[in-house]
Amino acid sequence: MEEVIIFVIIGIAFLLLLFVALPRLIVPGIYFGIAILALFLFYGLDQLFSVIFIPRVPWLMWGLWGGIIGSTLGFWSVAPRYGLRGKRLWITLSPFILMLLVMSLSLLFRTR
Repeated sequence: MEEVIIFVIIGIAFLLLLFVALPRLIVPGIYFGIAILALFLFYGLDQLFSVIFIPRVPWLMWGLWGGIIGSTLGFWSVAPRYGLRGKRLWITLSPFILMLLVMSLSLLFRTR
């Protein structure tokens, strides 16, 4: 008989947890998950943009790579005038390939 009472108490506690406490934890849990995702996203982007070269001013590397990517995207429309219509895709992808190469070299030869 005592076991039945214990199982009823556990069941009521579980239902209270399910219907009272859990809905109050869903929104903070979602916010926490988004914050962790953003943290790892910015860490990955910092690695990709090679911020390790100038750690005190990370916006400088972000701006440098942004300028390089923007210039290649701007070249897309004028490339046919220079006879480079067939090479526009490779010209546009070249900063990203260079970025991955620089990131892999910086991670390979990191001294920390």
